Amino acid sequence: MFGFSPAELLFTAVVIIIFTDPKDLPALSRKAAAFIKKIRSFTREFTDVVNKELVEPKSYIKDLKGEMQKTYDIDELKTPSAIKPVIPAKAGILAEELSETQSKDSRLRGNDK
Repeated sequence: MFGFSPAELLFTAVVIIIFTDPKDLPALSRKAAAFIKKIRSFTREFTDVVNKELVEPKSYIKDLKGEMQKTYDIDELKTPSAIKPVIPAKAGILAEELSETQSKDSRLRGNDK
């Protein structure tokens, strides 16, 4: 805790007990407990803020116009396995449509094959 060894803390406690009036010890111990409680609450709040702002990814960001845009994790953008077999079939259909369009275009231009 704050770079103090347990021996140093024990020595400090003994010195405080020796030089403090016995009737003031309960009040002093309450104040010390309240101080430790505040320190712990501050550190807990600090770690919560750090975890919330820095560790957890932002799910929304603002674009250049100031509007909110949803962000996605890279794993969410991967193609699901159910769609993968469809993609080559669609690519084949698109290739056929492209060749048909090119042949129609060449015929319209007068370049019959």
